[in-house]
Amino acid sequence: LWVPPDLPPAAHVHPDGLEGKIEKVARDELHALMATVPGVMFGPPIVVEGDPWRQILRIGDDLDVDLIVLGSHGYHGVDRLLGTVAAKVVNHAHRNVLVIHAHDPPPTAT
Repeated sequence: LWVPPDLPPAAHVHPDGLEGKIEKVARDELHALMATVPGVMFGPPIVVEGDPWRQILRIGDDLDVDLIVLGSHGYHGVDRLLGTVAAKVVNHAHRNVLVIHAHDPPPTAT
């Protein structure tokens, strides 16, 4: 289980069964999202451990995909300098990568 390094040391402890619970939640959320797109066929979700950008590249190579599609949060400053997962994938991929930038939702009428 990958834990972001900026979390406190206690977050790096792996209590029994935590990985399984987190994986189940992730799979359930993926299945719920897939169900919102009728008419689109999805393969089973792939859940792996490790550095996210490295795993994305490895799985892309293993599956010989034509395109890797990623979301970007549009980080600035230090995050942009050090690189985000999307930036690392773009910079190291040997295949096409499409980055979708997050936008703030439109304001709601009051």
